[in-house]
Amino acid sequence: MAVFAKAIAGGYPFAAIAGKRAVMDAGVHASGTFNGNPVGVVAALATLETLQAEGVYERLEFISRLLTEGITALACKYQETVFCTCIGSIGILVFGMNKPAADFREFLEQAALLRYQQFVKKAREYGVRFTARRGRIYLSTQHTEADIQKTLQVIEQVFAELQGGL
Repeated sequence: MAVFAKAIAGGYPFAAIAGKRAVMDAGVHASGTFNGNPVGVVAALATLETLQAEGVYERLEFISRLLTEGITALACKYQETVFCTCIGSIGILVFGMNKPAADFREFLEQAALLRYQQFVKKAREYGVRFTARRGRIYLSTQHTEADIQKTLQVIEQVFAELQGGL
């Protein structure tokens, strides 16, 4: 069984459950605030239509790699130890590590969380928002190469300022 939530509707209130026919045909009474929400249904249909377009996943992979490889190159230039990678449109940026953590405990022990928070705060001052904790990066079909280039320019500025002790 699989449960899908807001992402299936581009952030609008919507959820879907999928499973084997025997399970799905069993039926269940469900009620809730957003059940049958027409805006959520329309948003889900639009999201599915967007994701079915030719080349959409290849483009997401391309801009994700453009961003994560750019961040890695800038980190190297400014001698920041970071691990940055992506799978599809979801990436991660971890300061203080240059390879993936084996588990969450290793992440907590080795990641430079304070440095990441300094980075996030500075980037936000320049209009680029990163998640406040754990370094998740989420890209969408609406991000463009120009967005990625602007983001990398901001990241370079932030790395330069962090290097200067600001």
